Amino acid sequence: MCGRMRSNCARAIASAGGGIVASISILNAAPLPKILADRPDWVDARVQLGLTRYLAGDTSEARTIWQACQSQRPDLEGIAAYLAMVERIPG
Repeated sequence: MCGRMRSNCARAIASAGGGIVASISILNAAPLPKILADRPDWVDARVQLGLTRYLAGDTSEARTIWQACQSQRPDLEGIAAYLAMVERIPG
């Protein structure tokens, strides 16, 4: 996620009182789907989208997103860890 977007999300989370529930709400409201519609090859943004899905409890969608990311960029660090994390949860 770019620094400006991350900063905007952090401010919104702080103004919402912080905490994981506020974080999930704000991150899901972030424009990742629109960004990805404009830049479908931006794997880093798709990894972040997978994380928002995971935190929202949609492990199946997170798994699908991260598997696609890993197929496209097997060298990208972190994806294997995210997949290992989601594999511990059925779905």
